[in-house]
Amino acid sequence: MTRTGHKDIGVLSAMAFMLILPGCAPIVETYIRSGGVAPLAETGQYIFASPPGNVSPLHIKAKNLVADSLHLKNWTESTHAQYVVSVGVSSLPSDLEVYENSGEGTGKTIIARRPEEKGVLGNCSAIHHRLDVKIFRISDGRNMFSGTASEYHCKASIDDTLPFLTNAALRNFGRRAESAIEKR
Repeated sequence: MTRTGHKDIGVLSAMAFMLILPGCAPIVETYIRSGGVAPLAETGQYIFASPPGNVSPLHIKAKNLVADSLHLKNWTESTHAQYVVSVGVSSLPSDLEVYENSGEGTGKTIIARRPEEKGVLGNCSAIHHRLDVKIFRISDGRNMFSGTASEYHCKASIDDTLPFLTNAALRNFGRRAESAIEKR
């Protein structure tokens, strides 16, 4: 075999490896439920709901991303608001269990289940990232919009996924609610 032939085999091997590698990486699925129960105004003024207790840097980042997204939709933060926006964000182990006491013993309810193990990287400790955005009309407390986006990750931090979750949660802003699963 010629010297050039060895180079070609090396290049082809590297290319084959690069093509196979993405097949081993897990596909991220974003679970989305987004939309309103009634049409929202094309422009609006809002305030953020104040969560109880100390506000974490993660919650502040989530609020800022939601504010940026609302600003692009011609909505502004104002003390004379018509709407209140509630933002909730979490990054928790995916097999978290919540226990409830029904009075007749203790029952378990799992609120987030780890996705099925798939491929070489399926044996990681998955983390469930979730963002919830709700918009209520102040005059009567009516829920006007609800957006939820969640993903399971092995390595990505919530800081990395929060921009994707924000876009997904607000994707049907001003439209009727729908559910979707996006893959990326």
